[in-house]
Amino acid sequence: MFSSSVNTKIINSLKSKRKLTLPHIVCRGFIFNRNESKSPQQDEVQTKELIEIKEIFNEEGLKSNYDGDRFNRIVNDFDTLRRLRRFGYTEFIAAALPAMKEFGVEKDIESYKALMRVFPRGAFQPSSRFTAGFYPHFMQQTTAIKILMQMEENYIIPDKELQTYIADVFSKRSLVWERSARMIYWMTKFRNANPFPLPETIPNDSLELAVIALKRMTFYIDPQTEIYVYRTHQIDESAENTWLCFAQSESQCQLIEELDFSKYTVSIEGPKSVWVDEHNLSYFVLEAKELNPKTDRDLVEEFLQEEQENDDVSNIPLSNFGSIDYKNACNPMLKVHQFNDGIILACLTSGTSSQQSMILSLKKLEEHNPKLSDVQVIISSR
Repeated sequence: MFSSSVNTKIINSLKSKRKLTLPHIVCRGFIFNRNESKSPQQDEVQTKELIEIKEIFNEEGLKSNYDGDRFNRIVNDFDTLRRLRRFGYTEFIAAALPAMKEFGVEKDIESYKALMRVFPRGAFQPSSRFTAGFYPHFMQQTTAIKILMQMEENYIIPDKELQTYIADVFSKRSLVWERSARMIYWMTKFRNANPFPLPETIPNDSLELAVIALKRMTFYIDPQTEIYVYRTHQIDESAENTWLCFAQSESQCQLIEELDFSKYTVSIEGPKSVWVDEHNLSYFVLEAKELNPKTDRDLVEEFLQEEQENDDVSNIPLSNFGSIDYKNACNPMLKVHQFNDGIILACLTSGTSSQQSMILSLKKLEEHNPKLSDVQVIISSR
């Protein structure tokens, strides 16, 4: 047995090394850090490291004109940079995540895999289930979760290779693996839930974005819609050089032929705003509004009358399943474009969203709808 003096020496030496305190205590999801008080020198070193790594990305980005392949080369050379500059995994990834947008790789899954490969295999695995409950290597796990969070913000689903690497680095009992498993489960479920889907690759060209925006707004509601694209110099050589684009369906052309324009005012309203992924576009609407619009009282009376007619069983048609009005049966899309505040006749957009471009678009619409040439159209710009 050790003497009491020897025991006190051992205890004092252990206390001086501060190995008896746990860095984190976890209680029902709340993490309490006992070592919250850091010296200002440690914070200064960490800040200097982050600034130094950000300067590396900025220098390499300026050299390569922010090429995505260059970003992956910097990440793959992490071990060499670490030996030269002496910084850690968390600082490097914390500086690399914001730089991904500048390099244009924020939606590239291979770049996120390269960042995850910065962590060495097997280095941060818990020794047992008991230690896994205390969330060991918490800073490294938090940094890896930040990678997954940025993937989720950019709608990137982790694949099998990435999940396997996470299990090799942090184990399946880690917060990182749980997060990746939830992302794979839920994001695959909601990937095709949007009734107005976007293409997998979003172009940067404004004309292609305008076609996508018009298609989302019109085609999925009325499949008869066609999208027309023109250049301004094809219509008027003296006009500004840009593109024109409008969407119109056969049912909208039929509405123009059937409307009594003495009771309506026709106008081009806009510009209105629509988002295609991260791109904001402006568009206009060719709209017909009644000169004497119905009041709320009239609309309520019409609604009650329709409900009464539907419940009326005194005049049942001789049919097993009822009868449909002939006009509505021939073209059910007519009512899709009719609203209480007006009738949508076309959707328009251009490269400049100027009044002159709308005048040229109206000329092309008159070629498709000759009746519009006899109608006075008001172009209102906000």
